[in-house]
Amino acid sequence: MIQADDRRLGLALDPNQGDRRRGDRRGLDGAEKLAHADPANLQAQSDFALVCTSLGTTLAQDSDTEEAFRLLNRAAKLLEPVVARDSTNVGTRSRVASCNIGLGYAHAARGANPAVARDARLGHWREAKARFQAGHAFWAEMRDSGATTGEEAAKSDVIAREIAKCDGRARRAPQP
Repeated sequence: MIQADDRRLGLALDPNQGDRRRGDRRGLDGAEKLAHADPANLQAQSDFALVCTSLGTTLAQDSDTEEAFRLLNRAAKLLEPVVARDSTNVGTRSRVASCNIGLGYAHAARGANPAVARDARLGHWREAKARFQAGHAFWAEMRDSGATTGEEAAKSDVIAREIAKCDGRARRAPQP
């Protein structure tokens, strides 16, 4: 399985708890402490990026875009030295793909916000599509190579539907 052991990062949630944000915030605090304790430890930086991505994606899907963008952009920045060290590592690539997908959700949420100017909304829909496409490419490759099963193998289909939503929303955007 490609995903990291999320329990190690404090992301395992009690099914009775019902609050993913609270669990992700606990994980964020713990991962941030580890990352700050040893900035040269790329595994700690990657783990911190994973938690930022998880919470940022959750927030984006709930249309809380300000904090979502902050966390997802932080995750992308944290992943830069990890990618520079080994851009072919499947675990690293999955984290980059997940971060792109999270940014896709954040841009889609901004694109759907009627308070945002029309041209800006169109720009967000285009950026959402580009981010989803980047994440989709990785998950489709993993599915096609047989590296994923079950829920992970279905990720490319879920993201393909998000790409189609972006296309549809951009086409239906109100004209000036």
